[in-house]
Amino acid sequence: MKIYPKQIIKCTCADIYCQWKRKREDLHIHLETCWFQKIRPIIDQLIEEIQKIKQTQSEQQRFIEAFMNNGYNLSDLCTINPCYFARSPIENKPYLMTCSLCNQQLHFVQISLHSCLTNSCICKSCFHQHTQQQ
Repeated sequence: MKIYPKQIIKCTCADIYCQWKRKREDLHIHLETCWFQKIRPIIDQLIEEIQKIKQTQSEQQRFIEAFMNNGYNLSDLCTINPCYFARSPIENKPYLMTCSLCNQQLHFVQISLHSCLTNSCICKSCFHQHTQQQ
């Protein structure tokens, strides 16, 4: 402020739509009466909550897309015979699948939903995480 006190600047709350523009040396006086400055903590909290909601919506969207699996619903029941999961392991090698949401390698017992036709699945952890949010 001492270097350029006459420089025209915006309020520090311009990011939340305060329209004040004046000399830098007048900013401290403005901030004492700026309504945006007074409600900034509330606005920041609301912005944080909105970001959390958007993150949750994004995760739920990924869950729905994985659940729909390009037109094939994932299910806890086999829909074709023989199902990839129903086959017995060859030479004691367990079948591993990758969860469509978290990309973890899974054994059959860790899978909550799967598609016999596309060999796609959702693990129990992701399934419970996304169904308990509701």
